[in-house]
Amino acid sequence: MAKPIRFFGKAFFSKKLIMFSKLVKELMDKFILEFKKTENQDQLKIHIIDPIICYIFDRLYPYIFITTAIFVILFLILISILFLLLKK
Repeated sequence: MAKPIRFFGKAFFSKKLIMFSKLVKELMDKFILEFKKTENQDQLKIHIIDPIICYIFDRLYPYIFITTAIFVILFLILISILFLLLKK
């Protein structure tokens, strides 16, 4: 069985990995600095977070409504059973 051909040594990949990790760290630091600015936080809230929350609420609203209705009906049934038991 033939050996696979290697184009680069391990040293090449470790140098590239170190350079890549430095690049990622620098980018993360820049993103963090930008996200800490109030105008960017406001834009993030207005254009990303608020629409996501509205979408989630719109999707869950029927389930919340149905669950609330079931609890109200169960509470009314419980009160009526309690009233009938105390009446006897």
